[in-house]
Amino acid sequence: DYRPLIRFLRKSLFMYGIATLMYLPVNFYAGHLSGITFWDGIRLLLFDGTFYHLWYLPATILGVFILIALRKLPVAVIATIVFLLYGLGLSGDSYYGVLKHTPVFDCFYGRLFEITSYTRNGLFYAPVFLFMGTMLHQKKRPENNKYLNSLGLFISILCMIAEGFGLHRLDVQRHDSMYITLPICMYFLFRLVLLIKIRPDKRIRIISTGIYLIHPMMIIAVRGFAKYTHTEALFIENSIMHYCTVCLLSFLFAWIYQKIRFSFSVSDFPTGRAWIE
Repeated sequence: DYRPLIRFLRKSLFMYGIATLMYLPVNFYAGHLSGITFWDGIRLLLFDGTFYHLWYLPATILGVFILIALRKLPVAVIATIVFLLYGLGLSGDSYYGVLKHTPVFDCFYGRLFEITSYTRNGLFYAPVFLFMGTMLHQKKRPENNKYLNSLGLFISILCMIAEGFGLHRLDVQRHDSMYITLPICMYFLFRLVLLIKIRPDKRIRIISTGIYLIHPMMIIAVRGFAKYTHTEALFIENSIMHYCTVCLLSFLFAWIYQKIRFSFSVSDFPTGRAWIE
């Protein structure tokens, strides 16, 4: 039954289109679209995202299409492919400086980065997590122990923090989104999420989606307010205050939108990151 998948892709594309239009004026104002070519536009739409935080949506959509293309292969083959793709992404992200001086490596990633700015995209980044989530959801193993999974998540997060600091100290990172320990963290997190028996709440989904979409606007608003009121030291230079203010405003606007939206129909609007029920 492909209906849930089609519904997921339709809602994801709809949200991406709305978000692209929402941030179009900001892109024009910031000069991000000046001198942009046709192929630059394709790169932004398919890989980088039309605004810096929107990379997640095309990454998810492309990752789903990749898994659809691989669906008839044996599970072991699919797993091998998605982890190899993640490995290639690692070499172009946090581990870029390790092999960047080798001719083959330099040629491959030199051409790749003419197509996409990062390997954190739907080709290298998203498929492995979509695959892991799908497999764990289908199996729902009875031995899913919350204490062991909590311990595994805690230890793997510590390992990822150590990995991140180590790579940063070695100064080999081109970007800092992909780590060897990240899939391990997500494995334990997925297993813990499967233990939650609470029925999904559409209101919470709308709020979380709203926060994701609107928070860059709130960053702009806070910075603009601070400059207008000459309170940069409080709201911009103080990173904790800046962060808390943006979070509060993002939540407030998302909550207000949820209240307005719920007075109408929510059935045809994407309401969170896990849209398949």
